[in-house]
Amino acid sequence: MITINLLPKKEVRRETTLVKHGIIASISLLVALIVLFLCSAKIKTKINLIDNQTTTIKSELAELKENKKKIEELKVSEAIFQKKIDVIKKLEKRKIGPVKILDEIATIIPEKMWLNELKSQKTRLCFDGVAIDNETIAFFMTNLENSDQFNDVELKVAQEIEVDDYMLKNFSLTCNVKAMQEIEEEASSEDGNKEKNR
Repeated sequence: MITINLLPKKEVRRETTLVKHGIIASISLLVALIVLFLCSAKIKTKINLIDNQTTTIKSELAELKENKKKIEELKVSEAIFQKKIDVIKKLEKRKIGPVKILDEIATIIPEKMWLNELKSQKTRLCFDGVAIDNETIAFFMTNLENSDQFNDVELKVAQEIEVDDYMLKNFSLTCNVKAMQEIEEEASSEDGNKEKNR
């Protein structure tokens, strides 16, 4: 049997071309979707990596801040210790210290007097004691003023008390330790210079 193709040749070719284009478009779309999926997966992986790095960096920053705070505290402690060391060095340089001060007091204290308490408050010494009379207290104060170690002697209290049927004078007085006062003034002047330089 003889078949005759009544369709024009151009239409048959057009259909074949359309089918081919449809297949190519479908494959291109599928490839594009696969590429997008792979890119999306890669981007998600990078985002997760960056999130992990951010978390690590944040924890390291927190640790560094804590370390910085500790370093600042250590610097403050170091400055305090350095001041104490400087005072000790200055005292050694001037050959003055508790032993020298106590030796000086033992030398100038009158016979008819005894000390109950001796306190140090920064540059000042506070004496609490008992004397036989006002003249003895005045003599002790004069000795302190005439000493190379002390100045600014000031009587705080002098009152009569009875001890074993004897009337005595209870007293309290203060004076400056010259060397300590000089060191304090030097330290204040150094601090003032540091403040100006900032």
